Amino acid sequence: MFPIAVEQAAKPATYKGLVCQAIVTQDGEPITHTLGSGELRVDAPLPPKVAAPAPPQATPSRNPHPKPAPAVEQKRLSRLEKLRLEKAGDKAGK
Repeated sequence: MFPIAVEQAAKPATYKGLVCQAIVTQDGEPITHTLGSGELRVDAPLPPKVAAPAPPQATPSRNPHPKPAPAVEQKRLSRLEKLRLEKAGDKAGK
């Protein structure tokens, strides 16, 4: 399966009479392969994307003490990254 360019006026349908011919060159000699059992499906164009509605405005909270945001998980450092950090720390300490 691969994408192809089609004219805008192409009729959406399935075309079952597709013939494909491939020519491959090996050792300077062309090798031709023809396959006639292909099928081409033309789909109708997708409708244009509609702009997303604006998110609703946040209303002020009645709770004077909002909950703190959850802590962001830090990426686990690989062994190499840990060694690099240690080496950078040793140079800064000297």
